[in-house]
Amino acid sequence: MIIFQKVNLLFIFLLLGGCDFTPTYHKEILRAQDYVKEQDYNKAVQQYENLLKKTISNEIKLKIYFQLGEIYSIHLGEIRKSLAYYKNVTKISDDIFWTVKAEEKIANLAFDYLKDYNQSQKSFQKLIEFVPRLNNYETFLFKLGLSHFKLNEFEKSTTVFKELNKKEFKDSYIKANYYLGLINYLKKNWREAIIFWKKYVALEKRRDHVVKTTFLMANAYETMEELKSAYNLYYSILGEYPNIEVVQNRLNAVYNRRIARKR
Repeated sequence: MIIFQKVNLLFIFLLLGGCDFTPTYHKEILRAQDYVKEQDYNKAVQQYENLLKKTISNEIKLKIYFQLGEIYSIHLGEIRKSLAYYKNVTKISDDIFWTVKAEEKIANLAFDYLKDYNQSQKSFQKLIEFVPRLNNYETFLFKLGLSHFKLNEFEKSTTVFKELNKKEFKDSYIKANYYLGLINYLKKNWREAIIFWKKYVALEKRRDHVVKTTFLMANAYETMEELKSAYNLYYSILGEYPNIEVVQNRLNAVYNRRIARKR
């Protein structure tokens, strides 16, 4: 299994070690690194950009691209610009370390900051296809499922979460049941949703998540006209659900429907 260590922002040793370049380039890279140390990131960017205009090897170029991606994403807050540099890394790199690190940056930035789920699903798909599996395979697979879910690609999302709905995936197994339930709920497959949610609430340790899911289960039962089950579930979270009035209103509505049904 390949192990990828955290990449240091300054990159002094990664940029200089094992690279073949003239003393002039050596000095220019060190000057750029000094700007980074001094937190003068705009000057660092300019210095690196000037280097990219010169005849340098792909080995140095891809490391500069990555460094620029880090500066733009971490310090300048220009995520879209940073993605362009990380993508340049994947285009020219034949080194699996740099390819994976850049693709992971693209995937996470697209998912977490840009909410660009088309991009994130493409990148996470690439990451799960590496052989042998990467150390973060489970995380990548889960975020791939979420990306499809956010795009309303429920069939693809279901396929991913069913793959994660195995006990070998200790971190995602429980959450996979929740999302499989939610997908079925959104597709109006109420009974299937409840089956997955029952598994979820039996395993989930966070009470606030259990309460939220119990409310959804109650709603599914209510929709199926199984009013006694709906009432019991609503009642079980009375006082715990963030909006007490909402639960009380559901209880009153279900109670009145049950009374009307008996008449």
